[in-house]
This record gives sequence, C-alpha cells and structure tokens, in this order.
Amino acid sequence: MIITPELFYKNYQVNYFDYKQLTLKAALESPEEETMRGQVLGYDKSDYKRTLKSSIRQVYFHSIETLMELVFALMPNKEGIIEDDKIYFNLLNSKHAYKKLEKHVENNFEVLDKKVFVGDKEITLGHYIFYHGFYVIEKKENIEESLEAIKIGLTSLAKDFIDRDEYNSYKHGLRVLPTLMKFKLAREDDLSTLKEWDLSDSMSYYKRTKNTNEIKISTKVFDTKRDIEMTSVCSNLIWNIITLRRYRFCQQKEEFKILFFGEEEIKKSRKHNINIQDLNFNFVRVNERKTNSE
Repeated sequence: MIITPELFYKNYQVNYFDYKQLTLKAALESPEEETMRGQVLGYDKSDYKRTLKSSIRQVYFHSIETLMELVFALMPNKEGIIEDDKIYFNLLNSKHAYKKLEKHVENNFEVLDKKVFVGDKEITLGHYIFYHGFYVIEKKENIEESLEAIKIGLTSLAKDFIDRDEYNSYKHGLRVLPTLMKFKLAREDDLSTLKEWDLSDSMSYYKRTKNTNEIKISTKVFDTKRDIEMTSVCSNLIWNIITLRRYRFCQQKEEFKILFFGEEEIKKSRKHNINIQDLNFNFVRVNERKTNSE
C-alpha cells in the first residue's frame, strides 16, 4: 500500500489530542476508584491523580511536537518549493524540532511572514500553512489578524517545548518523582517563615549541565488547566492545516469550520494559573582528596 496525500489527509486524526485530554480530564474529575482498587496492586488515589496529571502534561508536549513537525513539513524545501503532496515523507525524514524551534522563538516566528507564490497570488507562508486555499479577498484582514495571534501562540508553545529535559524525563525511564512538598523563605537569624509555597502537586527531575560535577534539579508544579487549554490551541491549529488540505486533495464535499484566532484568546490560554511555576536547585559536588592509610 502506498500512502498517498489523499490517504494521509483523509485519515489524519485531527482530534487525536482533544480526545486524549478530554478522556484524561474526565478520569481526573471522576476517578473510578472501585475499578482501580480491584485491578491495580497497591492502588493509591493521590498517585492515580498524579498519573493523570502527568499524562495530561505529556499529551500537551506531544501535541506541540506534532504541530511543529507539521508546520516544518509544509515549509519550502531548499529549492523554495512547498510540497503538500509529500507531507508524509517530509514528516518521515524530518529531524527533531528542538534545534529548529530555538531560532524561531528568538524572532517570534517571523518566518511565517515570508512571501510565497501560489500560482500568480503572493501570500505569506503563514497564510499558506494555516489558511491553505482560502484566498477570498474579503477575509484577508481576518486572516492577517489571526496570523499575528498564531505567531504569538506558536512562540509560547515553542518556549514550553524546547526545554526537552522534562519531556524526556517522562519518556525515558519515567524518571520524574514527587519529591518536594513545600518551599519556604525564612529569616536567617531565627528561621521564621517569610513566605511559603505548597509544592505537593509537583514533579521533580534532574537536568543536564555542562559541568560534570554539578547537579541541577528542576521542580514543576502541575498547571493542568493550562496544559489542556494549550493543547486545544495546538489541536485547533492542526485542524486548519489538515482540513483545508483534506478539502483540496480529497475533494471533500461536507461543510467544515475554518478557525480564526485572536491575541486575547491565545494570551488567556497561555496564562499560568498557579502561584509558583518552576524551581531549580543547583548542587556542586566537592571532590574529596584521597589519602593512603598505612
């Protein structure tokens, strides 16, 4: 079987991440404790909820990675040609998105402002990727406003994703642990508390450093509401990318929605809902001098 562009766009699961997040959210809000108790050894309710929040976090990272890979797969190749019909193979041969994202974060995805030609029409690359085939003149202003919001959204998503230590800690060996319960600032003279934060709803993991004698521990407090809302942003952008091409390649006759985005909508979704977000602790090992005893 050959995977044609028609087959790819027709069967691509545009709602994949929303399905997963809504299922996990429902489980988090209404855990089936009796079922779990009967089938899971050593079932613990708090551990189960932590598992669901961790899964929601991972789905969020996966949705960002997927969106970015699709965007990169639709960018012009070395000859300046955009290959919608080869998207599957562009995805297959793509390299990890991390390094590509760093430069786009620095310039707030200005690459989407690049001019490309579609026939005799000159439009922006962002227009081509997210509003493919939708070149009605009276909608041009709406598209331009939407693309400005999309650039803000992509920049926020990329910032969350390029620090890959957290995502890798989940994927490789599940080496994230709930280690910190509280964090407080205290006076030096009498140790009286100045301020205190609850970290019981958090996970910690080691981060790589260039100094081999240094250990860095990062603690992230769950912001599950934000993870779900930002996943929805990813899903909506994937929706525009895929469904507009489905209409073209598969000659789809059914009506479908085209989504427009606003800056306030994006900024509301990316807003953090917790008082403390990231904590990083650095520890340096001191080499002890070895002595020989007689």
